[in-house]
This record gives sequence, C-alpha cells and structure tokens, in this order.
Amino acid sequence: MTAEDPSGFVFAAERRLYRNVGLDASGNETALPWEIVAVAERSTALRPGEVRREAIRLPLPPMPGQRLRLRAVLSYRRLPADEPLPMAEAETTAVMRR
Repeated sequence: MTAEDPSGFVFAAERRLYRNVGLDASGNETALPWEIVAVAERSTALRPGEVRREAIRLPLPPMPGQRLRLRAVLSYRRLPADEPLPMAEAETTAVMRR
C-alpha cells in the first residue's frame, strides 16, 4: 500500500508478505508446493476464496488540505526470484485533515 501526492511522490509505503508454508508427508515444513500435503500453522498464504481484511497504518507527516492517492496492489510470485505478477489493485483519494 502506498500514499502518494498528485506528482507521484510516495510519502509512505507498507508491504505485507503472504507466504505459503506447508508440511510434507513426514510432517516437516516445506515451501515447495509439490511436497505440501497439509498447511503449516505459520502459513500466511490466502486460501482459495478467502477474504481477509487488513488494517494498515501509514505514518504521514502533517499535511492539512493535501490530497493523497492511496493505492493497494496484490501481487503473486511463484518463486522468490520471479517478478511479481499484479493480481488486483484498488485506489482512492483522500484529503488530509489537521
């Protein structure tokens, strides 16, 4: 998620990583999808069809009256070295209060 001014300058950004961690047939943790037979308790991956609400706080300097664009992008990576593939994006505009 980012907060940008009209020129595109990013005042604040917050990233969240959702990682699939599973258990293999022996009960050991693995991130290799072809070895996963069960989801590990510490997995942060989104399940199929899951809707998750997140509270994100962006630290911003006082900017009364300034218009900011708030933008959230959900991307997917098959492997850590892969480029992220954008899956969904949402944005809105907000005017900063005192």
